[in-house]
This record gives sequence, structure tokens and C-alpha cells, in this order.
Amino acid sequence: MKIIKDSEFIRGNIPMTKEEIRTLTMSKMHLKKDDFILDIGGGTGAMAISLAANVPKGSVVTIEKNEEAYGLIHRNKEKFNANNLNIIHGMAPDHLPRKKFDKVFVGGTYGKMTEIFIYLNEFLKKDGIIILNFITLENIGKAIELLKKYKYDYEITQVTISKSSLIKDLTLMKTNNTVTIIKGKR
Repeated sequence: MKIIKDSEFIRGNIPMTKEEIRTLTMSKMHLKKDDFILDIGGGTGAMAISLAANVPKGSVVTIEKNEEAYGLIHRNKEKFNANNLNIIHGMAPDHLPRKKFDKVFVGGTYGKMTEIFIYLNEFLKKDGIIILNFITLENIGKAIELLKKYKYDYEITQVTISKSSLIKDLTLMKTNNTVTIIKGKR
């Protein structure tokens, strides 16, 4: 699996799925070289570009409504020559293509999780995989409710990553937000 370091991405003020979380998320997707993948809530493009790097014969579609984030995705796409990445400026699911996807990553829903699941009910292939990453309990609960409603088999992994930081000659561990990674399979 090809891993891109956080420090390589152009960031701005947009939240980014961190390197360790991207790595774990991609491992749960069981990527194939020709997968057609949807990334909802593109942010900086870190997840979409990482996915694109790991599906060289496939393609990735990412959607982002925030103007600054949309611009960052384009800049990062250019930086990493992610030619198999297509970027949509808009809101999911309203502006999503009407095509069947092998895998879906949900990193942000802007309050449209129910509508996204309705869309995926039609456009996620049979045996397709959805991965949802959340930091809030409300989104975790809503995702579980919808996975049950649409009859997905699912598993939940919760992870907290701490990284070292130097203060003078001492090492301090700084903890990022706890992330819940939910994998659903049709």
C-alpha cells in the first residue's frame, strides 16, 4: 500500500484525515487496482489522493462543497499528479454521478447522512464496501442506525493516535481526536 505523509500535502485551514487513519481506513477497504471509488467530503484531498495512488487502473471521485477545500484538492491533485482523481464542487448526494461504485469513503456529510445512504442504496455495487470515519458520537449513532436499516454487515474500530512532540529536551505525546472507523459491506 502506498502511503503519503501528512507533511507532503498542502494544508491551509482545512481539516485532514491523518496519515495513520488514512492507512487504517485504506486497509479496511481491501483496495483493488481497478476499483471505482467515491470519497464524500474531500477536505484537503488527502484521502482521495491516497486512494487514487493505490488504484492505478481505477479511479476516484471526490466531492467537496467548501470553496477553500475544493481549491486545496485541486492543488494537491496537481502536486501528486493524481490523474485518476475527479473532483466535484458541490453537495453530496445532490451533485454525485449516477454511477455504481465499488468502494465509498465518507469523511464528511454536512448533515446529509440519510440522503447519502439513500443514494448509496442505489449506487454502491453489491458486495461493495463503505467506510465512514467520524469523531462525534451523534454521527456514529446515526451511521449505525442507517447501516442496520439498509442491511449492511458492519464492524467498528475506534482508534486514538498520539504522536511525539519535543519540549526542550523532553518528549511529550500529543493526542489527536479519537476516530471511529465504521466498515459496512453489502
